[in-house]
Amino acid sequence: MKVQCDSENIDSLRRLGKRTDKCRPVLVTFTTAKKKIELLKRKKMLAATGYYINEDFPQQVLNKRKELQKQAEEERKKGNFAILKYDKLVILPGNSNSKMYTPKPNNKRTLSNSPEITPTSDNIGSTGRTTTQQISKKNKYDIKRFLHDSTSNKDQ
Repeated sequence: MKVQCDSENIDSLRRLGKRTDKCRPVLVTFTTAKKKIELLKRKKMLAATGYYINEDFPQQVLNKRKELQKQAEEERKKGNFAILKYDKLVILPGNSNSKMYTPKPNNKRTLSNSPEITPTSDNIGSTGRTTTQQISKKNKYDIKRFLHDSTSNKDQ
């Protein structure tokens, strides 16, 4: 499954059911939810093998999910997208083959291009590289003058 899982990632591990000659399921508790989600996302890789991974739910939730499973299949036949989340049924209109969520457009600000600098004798430094000068800002000098004037008025 290509998931790195060490002994420090596992909190507890135990077999379920009575001892018999048959195979018994194993209940694994992980120390972090991240590792559990990582394994559940990759459980499809075990489809061709005889192994499977399921999430463990309490008995009342399992009974509720069994009832909702029938309703989910009916909704899928209607063409809606239906999935079970814990003990709830989530139904989204649309084709069952489409993605559950449409990707959001990229809302990041596009960066403006820097102005072209043509090398002249004014902006070429001693190292031979072009240098840029900061554009003077009117407010910068006005604020300095204001602060200077206000401090000098207090002195008088």
